[in-house]
Amino acid sequence: MDSSRAVWLPDSVGFEVGACMGIPAMTAHRCVFADGSVDGQTLLVTGGAGRVGHYAIQWAKYAGATVIATASNPEAEAHCYAAGADAVCPHQGEELLSTVADLTAGKGVEHIVDGEFGGNLPVLLDAG
Repeated sequence: MDSSRAVWLPDSVGFEVGACMGIPAMTAHRCVFADGSVDGQTLLVTGGAGRVGHYAIQWAKYAGATVIATASNPEAEAHCYAAGADAVCPHQGEELLSTVADLTAGKGVEHIVDGEFGGNLPVLLDAG
């Protein structure tokens, strides 16, 4: 990145934190808001414990959405809840679909933020 585009970090913030704020936070913002407001919508965020997923959960909650996140293990699940997810389920399979169906009264989600498009697509087609 050209140095003219870099943001100055406060002295109390280390470079490892600053490095995470750029691309993952901007990518998450774009993924959540590219189609407009998500207020009142239900979003599915795959890989909610990853950097983009983590920020997507936070952006969506800040904007008034209900967030269902996916996680692969209990530690990742805890990260999703800490970020603000309303529910967390596995990445694939019937539990994902049943969680989405339960939380949306069978309507599905209005918006999906997916970090692994090709791998998750077959199941996600049934979640929306």
